[in-house]
Amino acid sequence: MLAILWQLERTQWWDPERLGAYQLLQLSALLRHAARTAPAQARRLAGFRDLAPGALTAEAFAAIPPMGREAAQAAGEGLRSTAPPAAHGQVGFGSTSGSSGRPMALARSELDVLTGEALLQRANQWFGRDMAWTQAYVGPAGARGEGRRDAWSRALPLGAAHVVDVRRPADEVLARLDAIRPQLLAIWPSLLAELIRLRPVPPEGLREVATYGETVPPGLRALCRERWGVPLRDGYSAEEVGPIAHECPHGRWHVHAEHVLVEVLDAAGRPCAPGETGRVVLSGLHSHAMPMIRMETGDLATPAAPCPCGRGLPALARIDGRVRDLVELADGRRVLPTFDEAALSAAAPGLRRYQLVRLRPGAVEARVVVAAPLAPQERRALAAAFAAGIEPGGASGDSGGGASSGHAPGGASGVPPGGASGLPAGSLAGVTVEVREAAGLETAASGKRLATLG
Repeated sequence: MLAILWQLERTQWWDPERLGAYQLLQLSALLRHAARTAPAQARRLAGFRDLAPGALTAEAFAAIPPMGREAAQAAGEGLRSTAPPAAHGQVGFGSTSGSSGRPMALARSELDVLTGEALLQRANQWFGRDMAWTQAYVGPAGARGEGRRDAWSRALPLGAAHVVDVRRPADEVLARLDAIRPQLLAIWPSLLAELIRLRPVPPEGLREVATYGETVPPGLRALCRERWGVPLRDGYSAEEVGPIAHECPHGRWHVHAEHVLVEVLDAAGRPCAPGETGRVVLSGLHSHAMPMIRMETGDLATPAAPCPCGRGLPALARIDGRVRDLVELADGRRVLPTFDEAALSAAAPGLRRYQLVRLRPGAVEARVVVAAPLAPQERRALAAAFAAGIEPGGASGDSGGGASSGHAPGGASGVPPGGASGLPAGSLAGVTVEVREAAGLETAASGKRLATLG
């Protein structure tokens, strides 16, 4: 791994043209391999079966039709290579968590996984993390369950790691963290917001929060810094390929271009310009065990201009969420809600958890768990905060019921509505919101606590 890391420390400074040429060279070999050994890819990639090494052009690659998520899921094990390169090491098999609605078969080689771990270590270096820190990982516990692990980095195995099951109630998670006393906390953004609201005092010794698995909502960084006194750093990954991008100290997300090719495309399939939001199409350069070639991820992202840090790695301004989280308003427009966590906490200090359920186009119900019944002014403030998150620039909601809504990209959708709340609805130009206080919220099978707008 140290040899891979040594290379990555140098390639991050390559100019975009050199990185692009490297990607085409890697893709040439991957396309030829996939056309010959991946049954579900044979027809789609038939024209690349005899591709000469290094002969691939950007135009020819862009002409390959992207494969949608449903098609990839339906293909199942047919996406796997029947003859993965022996030089890439052993192949591990599994499936995705199914957070997008249906699990997908997985296969990754030892080289693929090792490169991903080296990229994680490069991100650790960007942030200046001390590898002797103790890390607490709050997430799916897996077959091994909760407990202590020897190290959280294979590259520099110095600091211990502790796994905490994400399905635990928030107060139990905090109790575990108090016992572990981690310097680094890896956690979903939605659960982090819940912990901060529950207790504005951080676990003793905490130095940094690393979020993963969901989009970081506006205001959560400020909330984390204000109440817990530590920075929040985010990473973007996929189970199919591992790390995709990490934040740079300058605030952009750098794509790990030596490992993945990320395309952000508009509705017509053209590359988005900096500042334009589009859908993410992903290719894994080391995915020979299960070739990932122009796969639709279901995510939305916004490209950025080159980063002032000087790295040649492509930059993203934002990871915007998932396509399935788009909400249809009453007038037919589709928007991606984004809620300001700091504004929500300021509006209702007793807010603990929240969940938003789409009832029909243009109408949603918000369910909130609060420490004490909401006062009328808190309802109005929540109405304004949530209305702005659903439809920026719209009305602030009604003066009685108010809007209260939660959003966690990658969470569960389709939580059955609990009936009318009996409260007046908050109205915007394109959406109506209703609020209902609840004793508890349904949790997704994956452990995620919030429902998407569905």
